Amino acid sequence: MEDHHIKGSIFSILAALSTALMATFVKFAVGSSVFTLLFFRNIISLFLILPLFFRSGLSLKTRKPLLHFFRAIMGFSGICCYFYSVQHLQLTQAMLLSNTLPLYIPFVAYFWLKTPITKTRLLSVFIGFIGVVMLLQPGYGLFKTAAIFVGLFGAICTAVSFVSVKQLIRTEKAERILFYYFAYSIVFSVFPMLLSASPQPSGVTWIYIAFIGIFAVLYQFLFTQANAVLAATKVAALRYMAVIFGALIDWIVWGHQLYPFEAFGGVLIIIGGLLALLDRKIPLRLGKRPPK
Repeated sequence: MEDHHIKGSIFSILAALSTALMATFVKFAVGSSVFTLLFFRNIISLFLILPLFFRSGLSLKTRKPLLHFFRAIMGFSGICCYFYSVQHLQLTQAMLLSNTLPLYIPFVAYFWLKTPITKTRLLSVFIGFIGVVMLLQPGYGLFKTAAIFVGLFGAICTAVSFVSVKQLIRTEKAERILFYYFAYSIVFSVFPMLLSASPQPSGVTWIYIAFIGIFAVLYQFLFTQANAVLAATKVAALRYMAVIFGALIDWIVWGHQLYPFEAFGGVLIIIGGLLALLDRKIPLRLGKRPPK
């Protein structure tokens, strides 16, 4: 396995851990509205990346202003749905719904970029999705709640955002991509927050929000770097690891146990991710160094 595959895999796994930790603090801050959490999360995130942006000497000038805007809309919509599902479902369930997105990415890339879908990648996302279904155990009434459909819709939006980043990374630096994403997200969240009837954060909730912002920046940075050196479908497949991290946190913090049937689903998720990494075919030459 080449160095850029190893590097991209490490970035993807660390991104999965970051999003699991972010979701944990969203769960802790359940008393605040989604838009309030997102607004302050984006403010903190933008503040944290500004030193990186200015140190790199980059300007705000971009060749893809509309794509930045489109990516921000899709990413913001996806994270809104994700936060909502985290607040209304068990942590593992919400993360599982979010991680159905690898099932959609090959199809988004096919219809948008005319990217051929290899059999290995189809098999990898299929096996991973079967694992997700086994972990969810829909027969227990989980799919009867509105939060489930919100979570699934969020996964579709995030899949589109994934492919958008893969396009942006061709001409844009990671710092500029992050700057535009968080700047637009602040604008998108401020008015819904002001119209929200929920109380403003106070006390320990501010600490939770600070950690939400920190892990959001880590996730976005690691995810963007992973996409720069690894195929989008492979990044998405490794994102399944967030489910494993989320299940561990769910067990340690809230005492939710992973039963044998669910554990087998987790094994399938890992197998799906490994299959994606073993696929050596080049689906589409994007980025500075095309994935192999």
